[in-house]
Amino acid sequence: DKAIADYSEAIKIEPSNEIAFNNRGNAYSNMKEYDKAIADYSEAIIIDSNYANAYNNRGTVYSKLKDYDKAISDYNESIKIDPYNENTLVNRGNAYLKLKEYEKAIADFTGAIKVNSYYARAYNYRGNTYAIIKEYDKALTDFDLAIQYSDNEDFISETNASKEKVLEIMKK
Repeated sequence: DKAIADYSEAIKIEPSNEIAFNNRGNAYSNMKEYDKAIADYSEAIIIDSNYANAYNNRGTVYSKLKDYDKAISDYNESIKIDPYNENTLVNRGNAYLKLKEYEKAIADFTGAIKVNSYYARAYNYRGNTYAIIKEYDKALTDFDLAIQYSDNEDFISETNASKEKVLEIMKK
């Protein structure tokens, strides 16, 4: 892959370039070469222990590998460094959701919404979490906000489907 070759060349030229390691990690992750991605993110973190994106990206790979405890640990480090990154908050919320820690998931989705009140995906994830814990009115409100703040037709269709499922459950 050209991106990997280019980042490898950049690393040869400047072996302490944490951004090149992080970006090569992204390229490996996109190719599902997760061990290599984790190694590159880890190297970026060794070079710069305050590199929030590398922690977030490594956490995302751990989530893909279903190692949610390691993912949450990395998301925690990323959030300590950059507490206002709504994407990392949503990522950690999704990891908590996979572990069925619904209140923690809702807290993270809410945190992401506080950072960016137009973050449609955060409303959608929080709405789905509310639906799981049978707080249907809150779920419907969040689905409506997710739809309102999105212009992606596939996302809107997906959110409408979630909303319809909740409405069906409420009829019973």
